[in-house]
Amino acid sequence: MGNGKRNHKAEIVRVPTIVNHMTTEQEDVERVVAHHVAVSRERDALKAKVDVLEIDLQGKDAEVKALRGVLEFTEEQAKLR
Repeated sequence: MGNGKRNHKAEIVRVPTIVNHMTTEQEDVERVVAHHVAVSRERDALKAKVDVLEIDLQGKDAEVKALRGVLEFTEEQAKLR
């Protein structure tokens, strides 16, 4: 300080910057909300896919039961011959 200049440390203060009339904090919130919506939609789509697969599986189970019935009937008919 011998040269007459004051030695001040700069204090860093986070001030929201405004870009297109939107603060970065608002952008962060919108980004989080958009991510949540995207994840929710993906979850719903996957649940719908699982539902379709379960219905398909039920159909396959019914088909297997029907084919077993045909096989048993055919075996019984063969025994009678």
